[in-house]
Amino acid sequence: MLISNDRTPRHIQQKRVKILKSFTICFIIMMLGLVCIACAKDSPDKSTVDGVSDEVYEQLVQQYFTAKLSYEIITGEVGGKYKEDSSWVTDHELYDEAEEYADAHDIHPFDAFPNPLFVEHRSNPDQFTEEERVYIEKMDEFFIASGKVDPEEYDRLQEELVDELDIKDSYNIYDETE
Repeated sequence: MLISNDRTPRHIQQKRVKILKSFTICFIIMMLGLVCIACAKDSPDKSTVDGVSDEVYEQLVQQYFTAKLSYEIITGEVGGKYKEDSSWVTDHELYDEAEEYADAHDIHPFDAFPNPLFVEHRSNPDQFTEEERVYIEKMDEFFIASGKVDPEEYDRLQEELVDELDIKDSYNIYDETE
């Protein structure tokens, strides 16, 4: 499509240019909007699973990376500060909330770290949707498999959880690059 030629009157040429500019601006705004929406959905605090609330999804992701790191510590895949002491827990930003919850519920802070999801589920499973209960129970199995160092069960559950919950490495609450 030509914008102008020698026979097109000047006012028609100007109108075509204005329409083309308007179309281009609208297209750019729409594309930026789509990118923003896509980025907003890719977050550890935004549930990608039907029937799982944002809050429960975020807690599941936190529990996943805690179980994963615990397994890696036990198997020797990570060392350094993680092997030396429990400061990786007590210095974490979520530990203060775990202490507050533990004080209010007369439990040890480690039981409520990184969040009290398992404690809350055991005390009242009916507060969660059926879908949430399925994933909480599967995550609890994953946590147990990591503590028992059961590689077959750990690998199976890890693969299922990552696929079903769409967990990305960028969601890792222990990632030191943040």
